[in-house]
Amino acid sequence: MKRSKILLLCLLITVTFLTSTAQEIAQYRLSFTSNWSQQTHPHSSGSLPSQAHWSPFVVAIHSDQVDFLSMGAPASQGVQNIAEIGNANVFLQEVEAAVTAGNAQEGFQAGDIDDALGSIDIDIALTQAHPMVTVLSMIAPSPDWFVALDSHLLYDGTEWINEQSIDVYAYDAGTDSGVDYTSANSPTTPAEAISTLEGITPFSFEKIGTFSLILTDVLSVSDNTQLQTSIYPNPASHFTLRNPEQDKLTLSIYNVLGQEVYSTQTSDLVTTLPLEGQSPGIYFVKGSTPDGRSFTERLIKQ
Repeated sequence: MKRSKILLLCLLITVTFLTSTAQEIAQYRLSFTSNWSQQTHPHSSGSLPSQAHWSPFVVAIHSDQVDFLSMGAPASQGVQNIAEIGNANVFLQEVEAAVTAGNAQEGFQAGDIDDALGSIDIDIALTQAHPMVTVLSMIAPSPDWFVALDSHLLYDGTEWINEQSIDVYAYDAGTDSGVDYTSANSPTTPAEAISTLEGITPFSFEKIGTFSLILTDVLSVSDNTQLQTSIYPNPASHFTLRNPEQDKLTLSIYNVLGQEVYSTQTSDLVTTLPLEGQSPGIYFVKGSTPDGRSFTERLIKQ
């Protein structure tokens, strides 16, 4: 199974410094803790497979206008590939299509867990327009079994949920008829619907793991009615800041993890924001003037 680390951050909202509605970016620490062991899910052989592990976790941030997997419905090709071989490429293409349609914010692949038991932490950022998170990982080795957090909502319409823990159980993608971890490939034709494996051999009625989400920060992407600054194009691979009033600006650019990737001071009419060497994804521009005016805005790096 391939374990290459892929980071694809595909975002859709075009924002300038003259937006009419303030937005918030909620930053969460997403964690998964495994409960998969011979003690909790006893196998008839007396042990789990020697290479038991979790494939790289795949994350999608999206709205309720798209659902990447549903219990009782057939798995998409992307979900099938994750469940059978731990490969996220097609799933991330499905997320990218939703981004283009305006129904998702981003999709990316995070790390894996190289044993049956273990945990992983992933930092994510959501907005009110895209307040849901979907997460998948293959239970490996297996025919087509996986764990998922499906379209989990973190914004209730007025405020962000502060903290949650969700116990999850193994899923069967319905695309392979193998009955044990190391069963030979046996494609299910026609494919069946995604279903739970709770209480079905080799799993017990115990949870397979727990997802937890902790709100770490809320950033305001504020209106800018005083500064007549704009950035163009956006989305793009390179950006230009226009400052028609030639205000003295202190600028900093941060990635979604809050790491500063660029800073400068300028009062030029036009300033290039050099992000060519940065990965595609979402970045935040924070600017301030000596008289106390400030803004935080979002860039979409292609």
